[in-house]
Amino acid sequence: MLQPSIVSTSLPYVLPDRSCTAAASLVTRRLLGRGITLRQLLSLYFDPSAVGRFREGMKTREVVREVIIPLTTSDQCAFMESSFMSGRGGKHPAHKLISHWWGAEFLDTVVSAAMDACALDFEEVHDCMASTCPMEELERRAGSQALDIVYWLCIFAVNQHLSICGTAWNPCACTSLHFSSGNPLCEMDKFDRVMAQLPGGIVVALGPDLGALQRIWCFAEISIALHLDQPITFCLSRGVTEQLASELASGQPVVPRVEECEASSEHDKELILRTIANTVGHDLFNLEIRVLVQMQGPGVSGYRAWRDAQEPAPFKELQRRFFEETPRHERRIWKKREAAAFDRRRFRDALRDPSRFEFKFKHSKYVVRRADGSEDFAELYTVGLPISWEDAKCKLNRGMGPKEYDGETLPNMQVYESANDCTCSPCFGVVDGTQIFYHHLGTWFQYRAATPIPFA
Repeated sequence: MLQPSIVSTSLPYVLPDRSCTAAASLVTRRLLGRGITLRQLLSLYFDPSAVGRFREGMKTREVVREVIIPLTTSDQCAFMESSFMSGRGGKHPAHKLISHWWGAEFLDTVVSAAMDACALDFEEVHDCMASTCPMEELERRAGSQALDIVYWLCIFAVNQHLSICGTAWNPCACTSLHFSSGNPLCEMDKFDRVMAQLPGGIVVALGPDLGALQRIWCFAEISIALHLDQPITFCLSRGVTEQLASELASGQPVVPRVEECEASSEHDKELILRTIANTVGHDLFNLEIRVLVQMQGPGVSGYRAWRDAQEPAPFKELQRRFFEETPRHERRIWKKREAAAFDRRRFRDALRDPSRFEFKFKHSKYVVRRADGSEDFAELYTVGLPISWEDAKCKLNRGMGPKEYDGETLPNMQVYESANDCTCSPCFGVVDGTQIFYHHLGTWFQYRAATPIPFA
């Protein structure tokens, strides 16, 4: 993330008439062309002959100060256009943006990029990085094409000599002019225009404390992706902290409300909050972020996406094949496909529907360990819209018998179709507005720990 304490920046798509000039369009095209491949990123991090300055625990802002600015001072250009990088493959047209926090460890960003490109979990990526030949090991597991995916990282794409160098934190002897937000030549206020042309959406790099989700500028980038209806992927680069695990286990919200996020500039925070309030509103934005994180969490198995791609077969046979015979790496790919298939627009529309029903529940399949060693079930959220039971059976039943959805409803039961069904049953039933049931092979079972959520 760019540091708004040094040069005041603002959320791009709400600024008055500042980006319609030919100069601003040219700057945007240049920014789009300054992508870095995963292969180049890994080479920078692991090859001592390339940089040799990365150290354990190094923060991203320290990388900017100690690596990027010194290596670009003579050229006074963006890192990807420097003579240093021109001999290492140079710049590339970017495919997706990595949203990260400058106060987090730079390794978290590197691991998140590798997780996204290689479709590996953080443990597998760390195993590869601990090997004698990290790049070769990643390429062996994911294929060479994965290492050629191009990412847009602000620290490498933005010319720091036009924005933040020459301060006490980022000393530099160059004499470049600085361009603040609103100037057509400014490179820090055009993230919306860059993101609008990135087909891959954004990857949110998360450390063990989910620090990026506590910073207002990361939320700003997520809000732009939501505004553009682009793919959003959250990558947890390491295991969560004990405190966070405890909060998860106790059902506490681990993602702060956008109003509670931290910012180096109160002006920027006020502008971003006002933008979100004037578009989707704070409450809906906060809930959507929470569900987006949930839809890529432990409740998503990938089974439904896999099942929809199979030839018809008995339900139990399909379950056995997926959970017992499908290799772990293949299940992970289906999990990503299932998460990507989440229909955000349908979910958003459901939250505005007065006939909806919302509830939270403890999922017995997913256990979270508290810091004191005790365990609890993970708490999940869902919202559904009314549907007739006959329509639900016609829509949801697939494959050969026995039918997955069959039988009759219970007395006084209203059936709802879930709008975020990756983490719960595709439909659920409610009796008397308080008793909530899920359906399995012709039988309704009551959730043991489900709580309706009232709304005005």
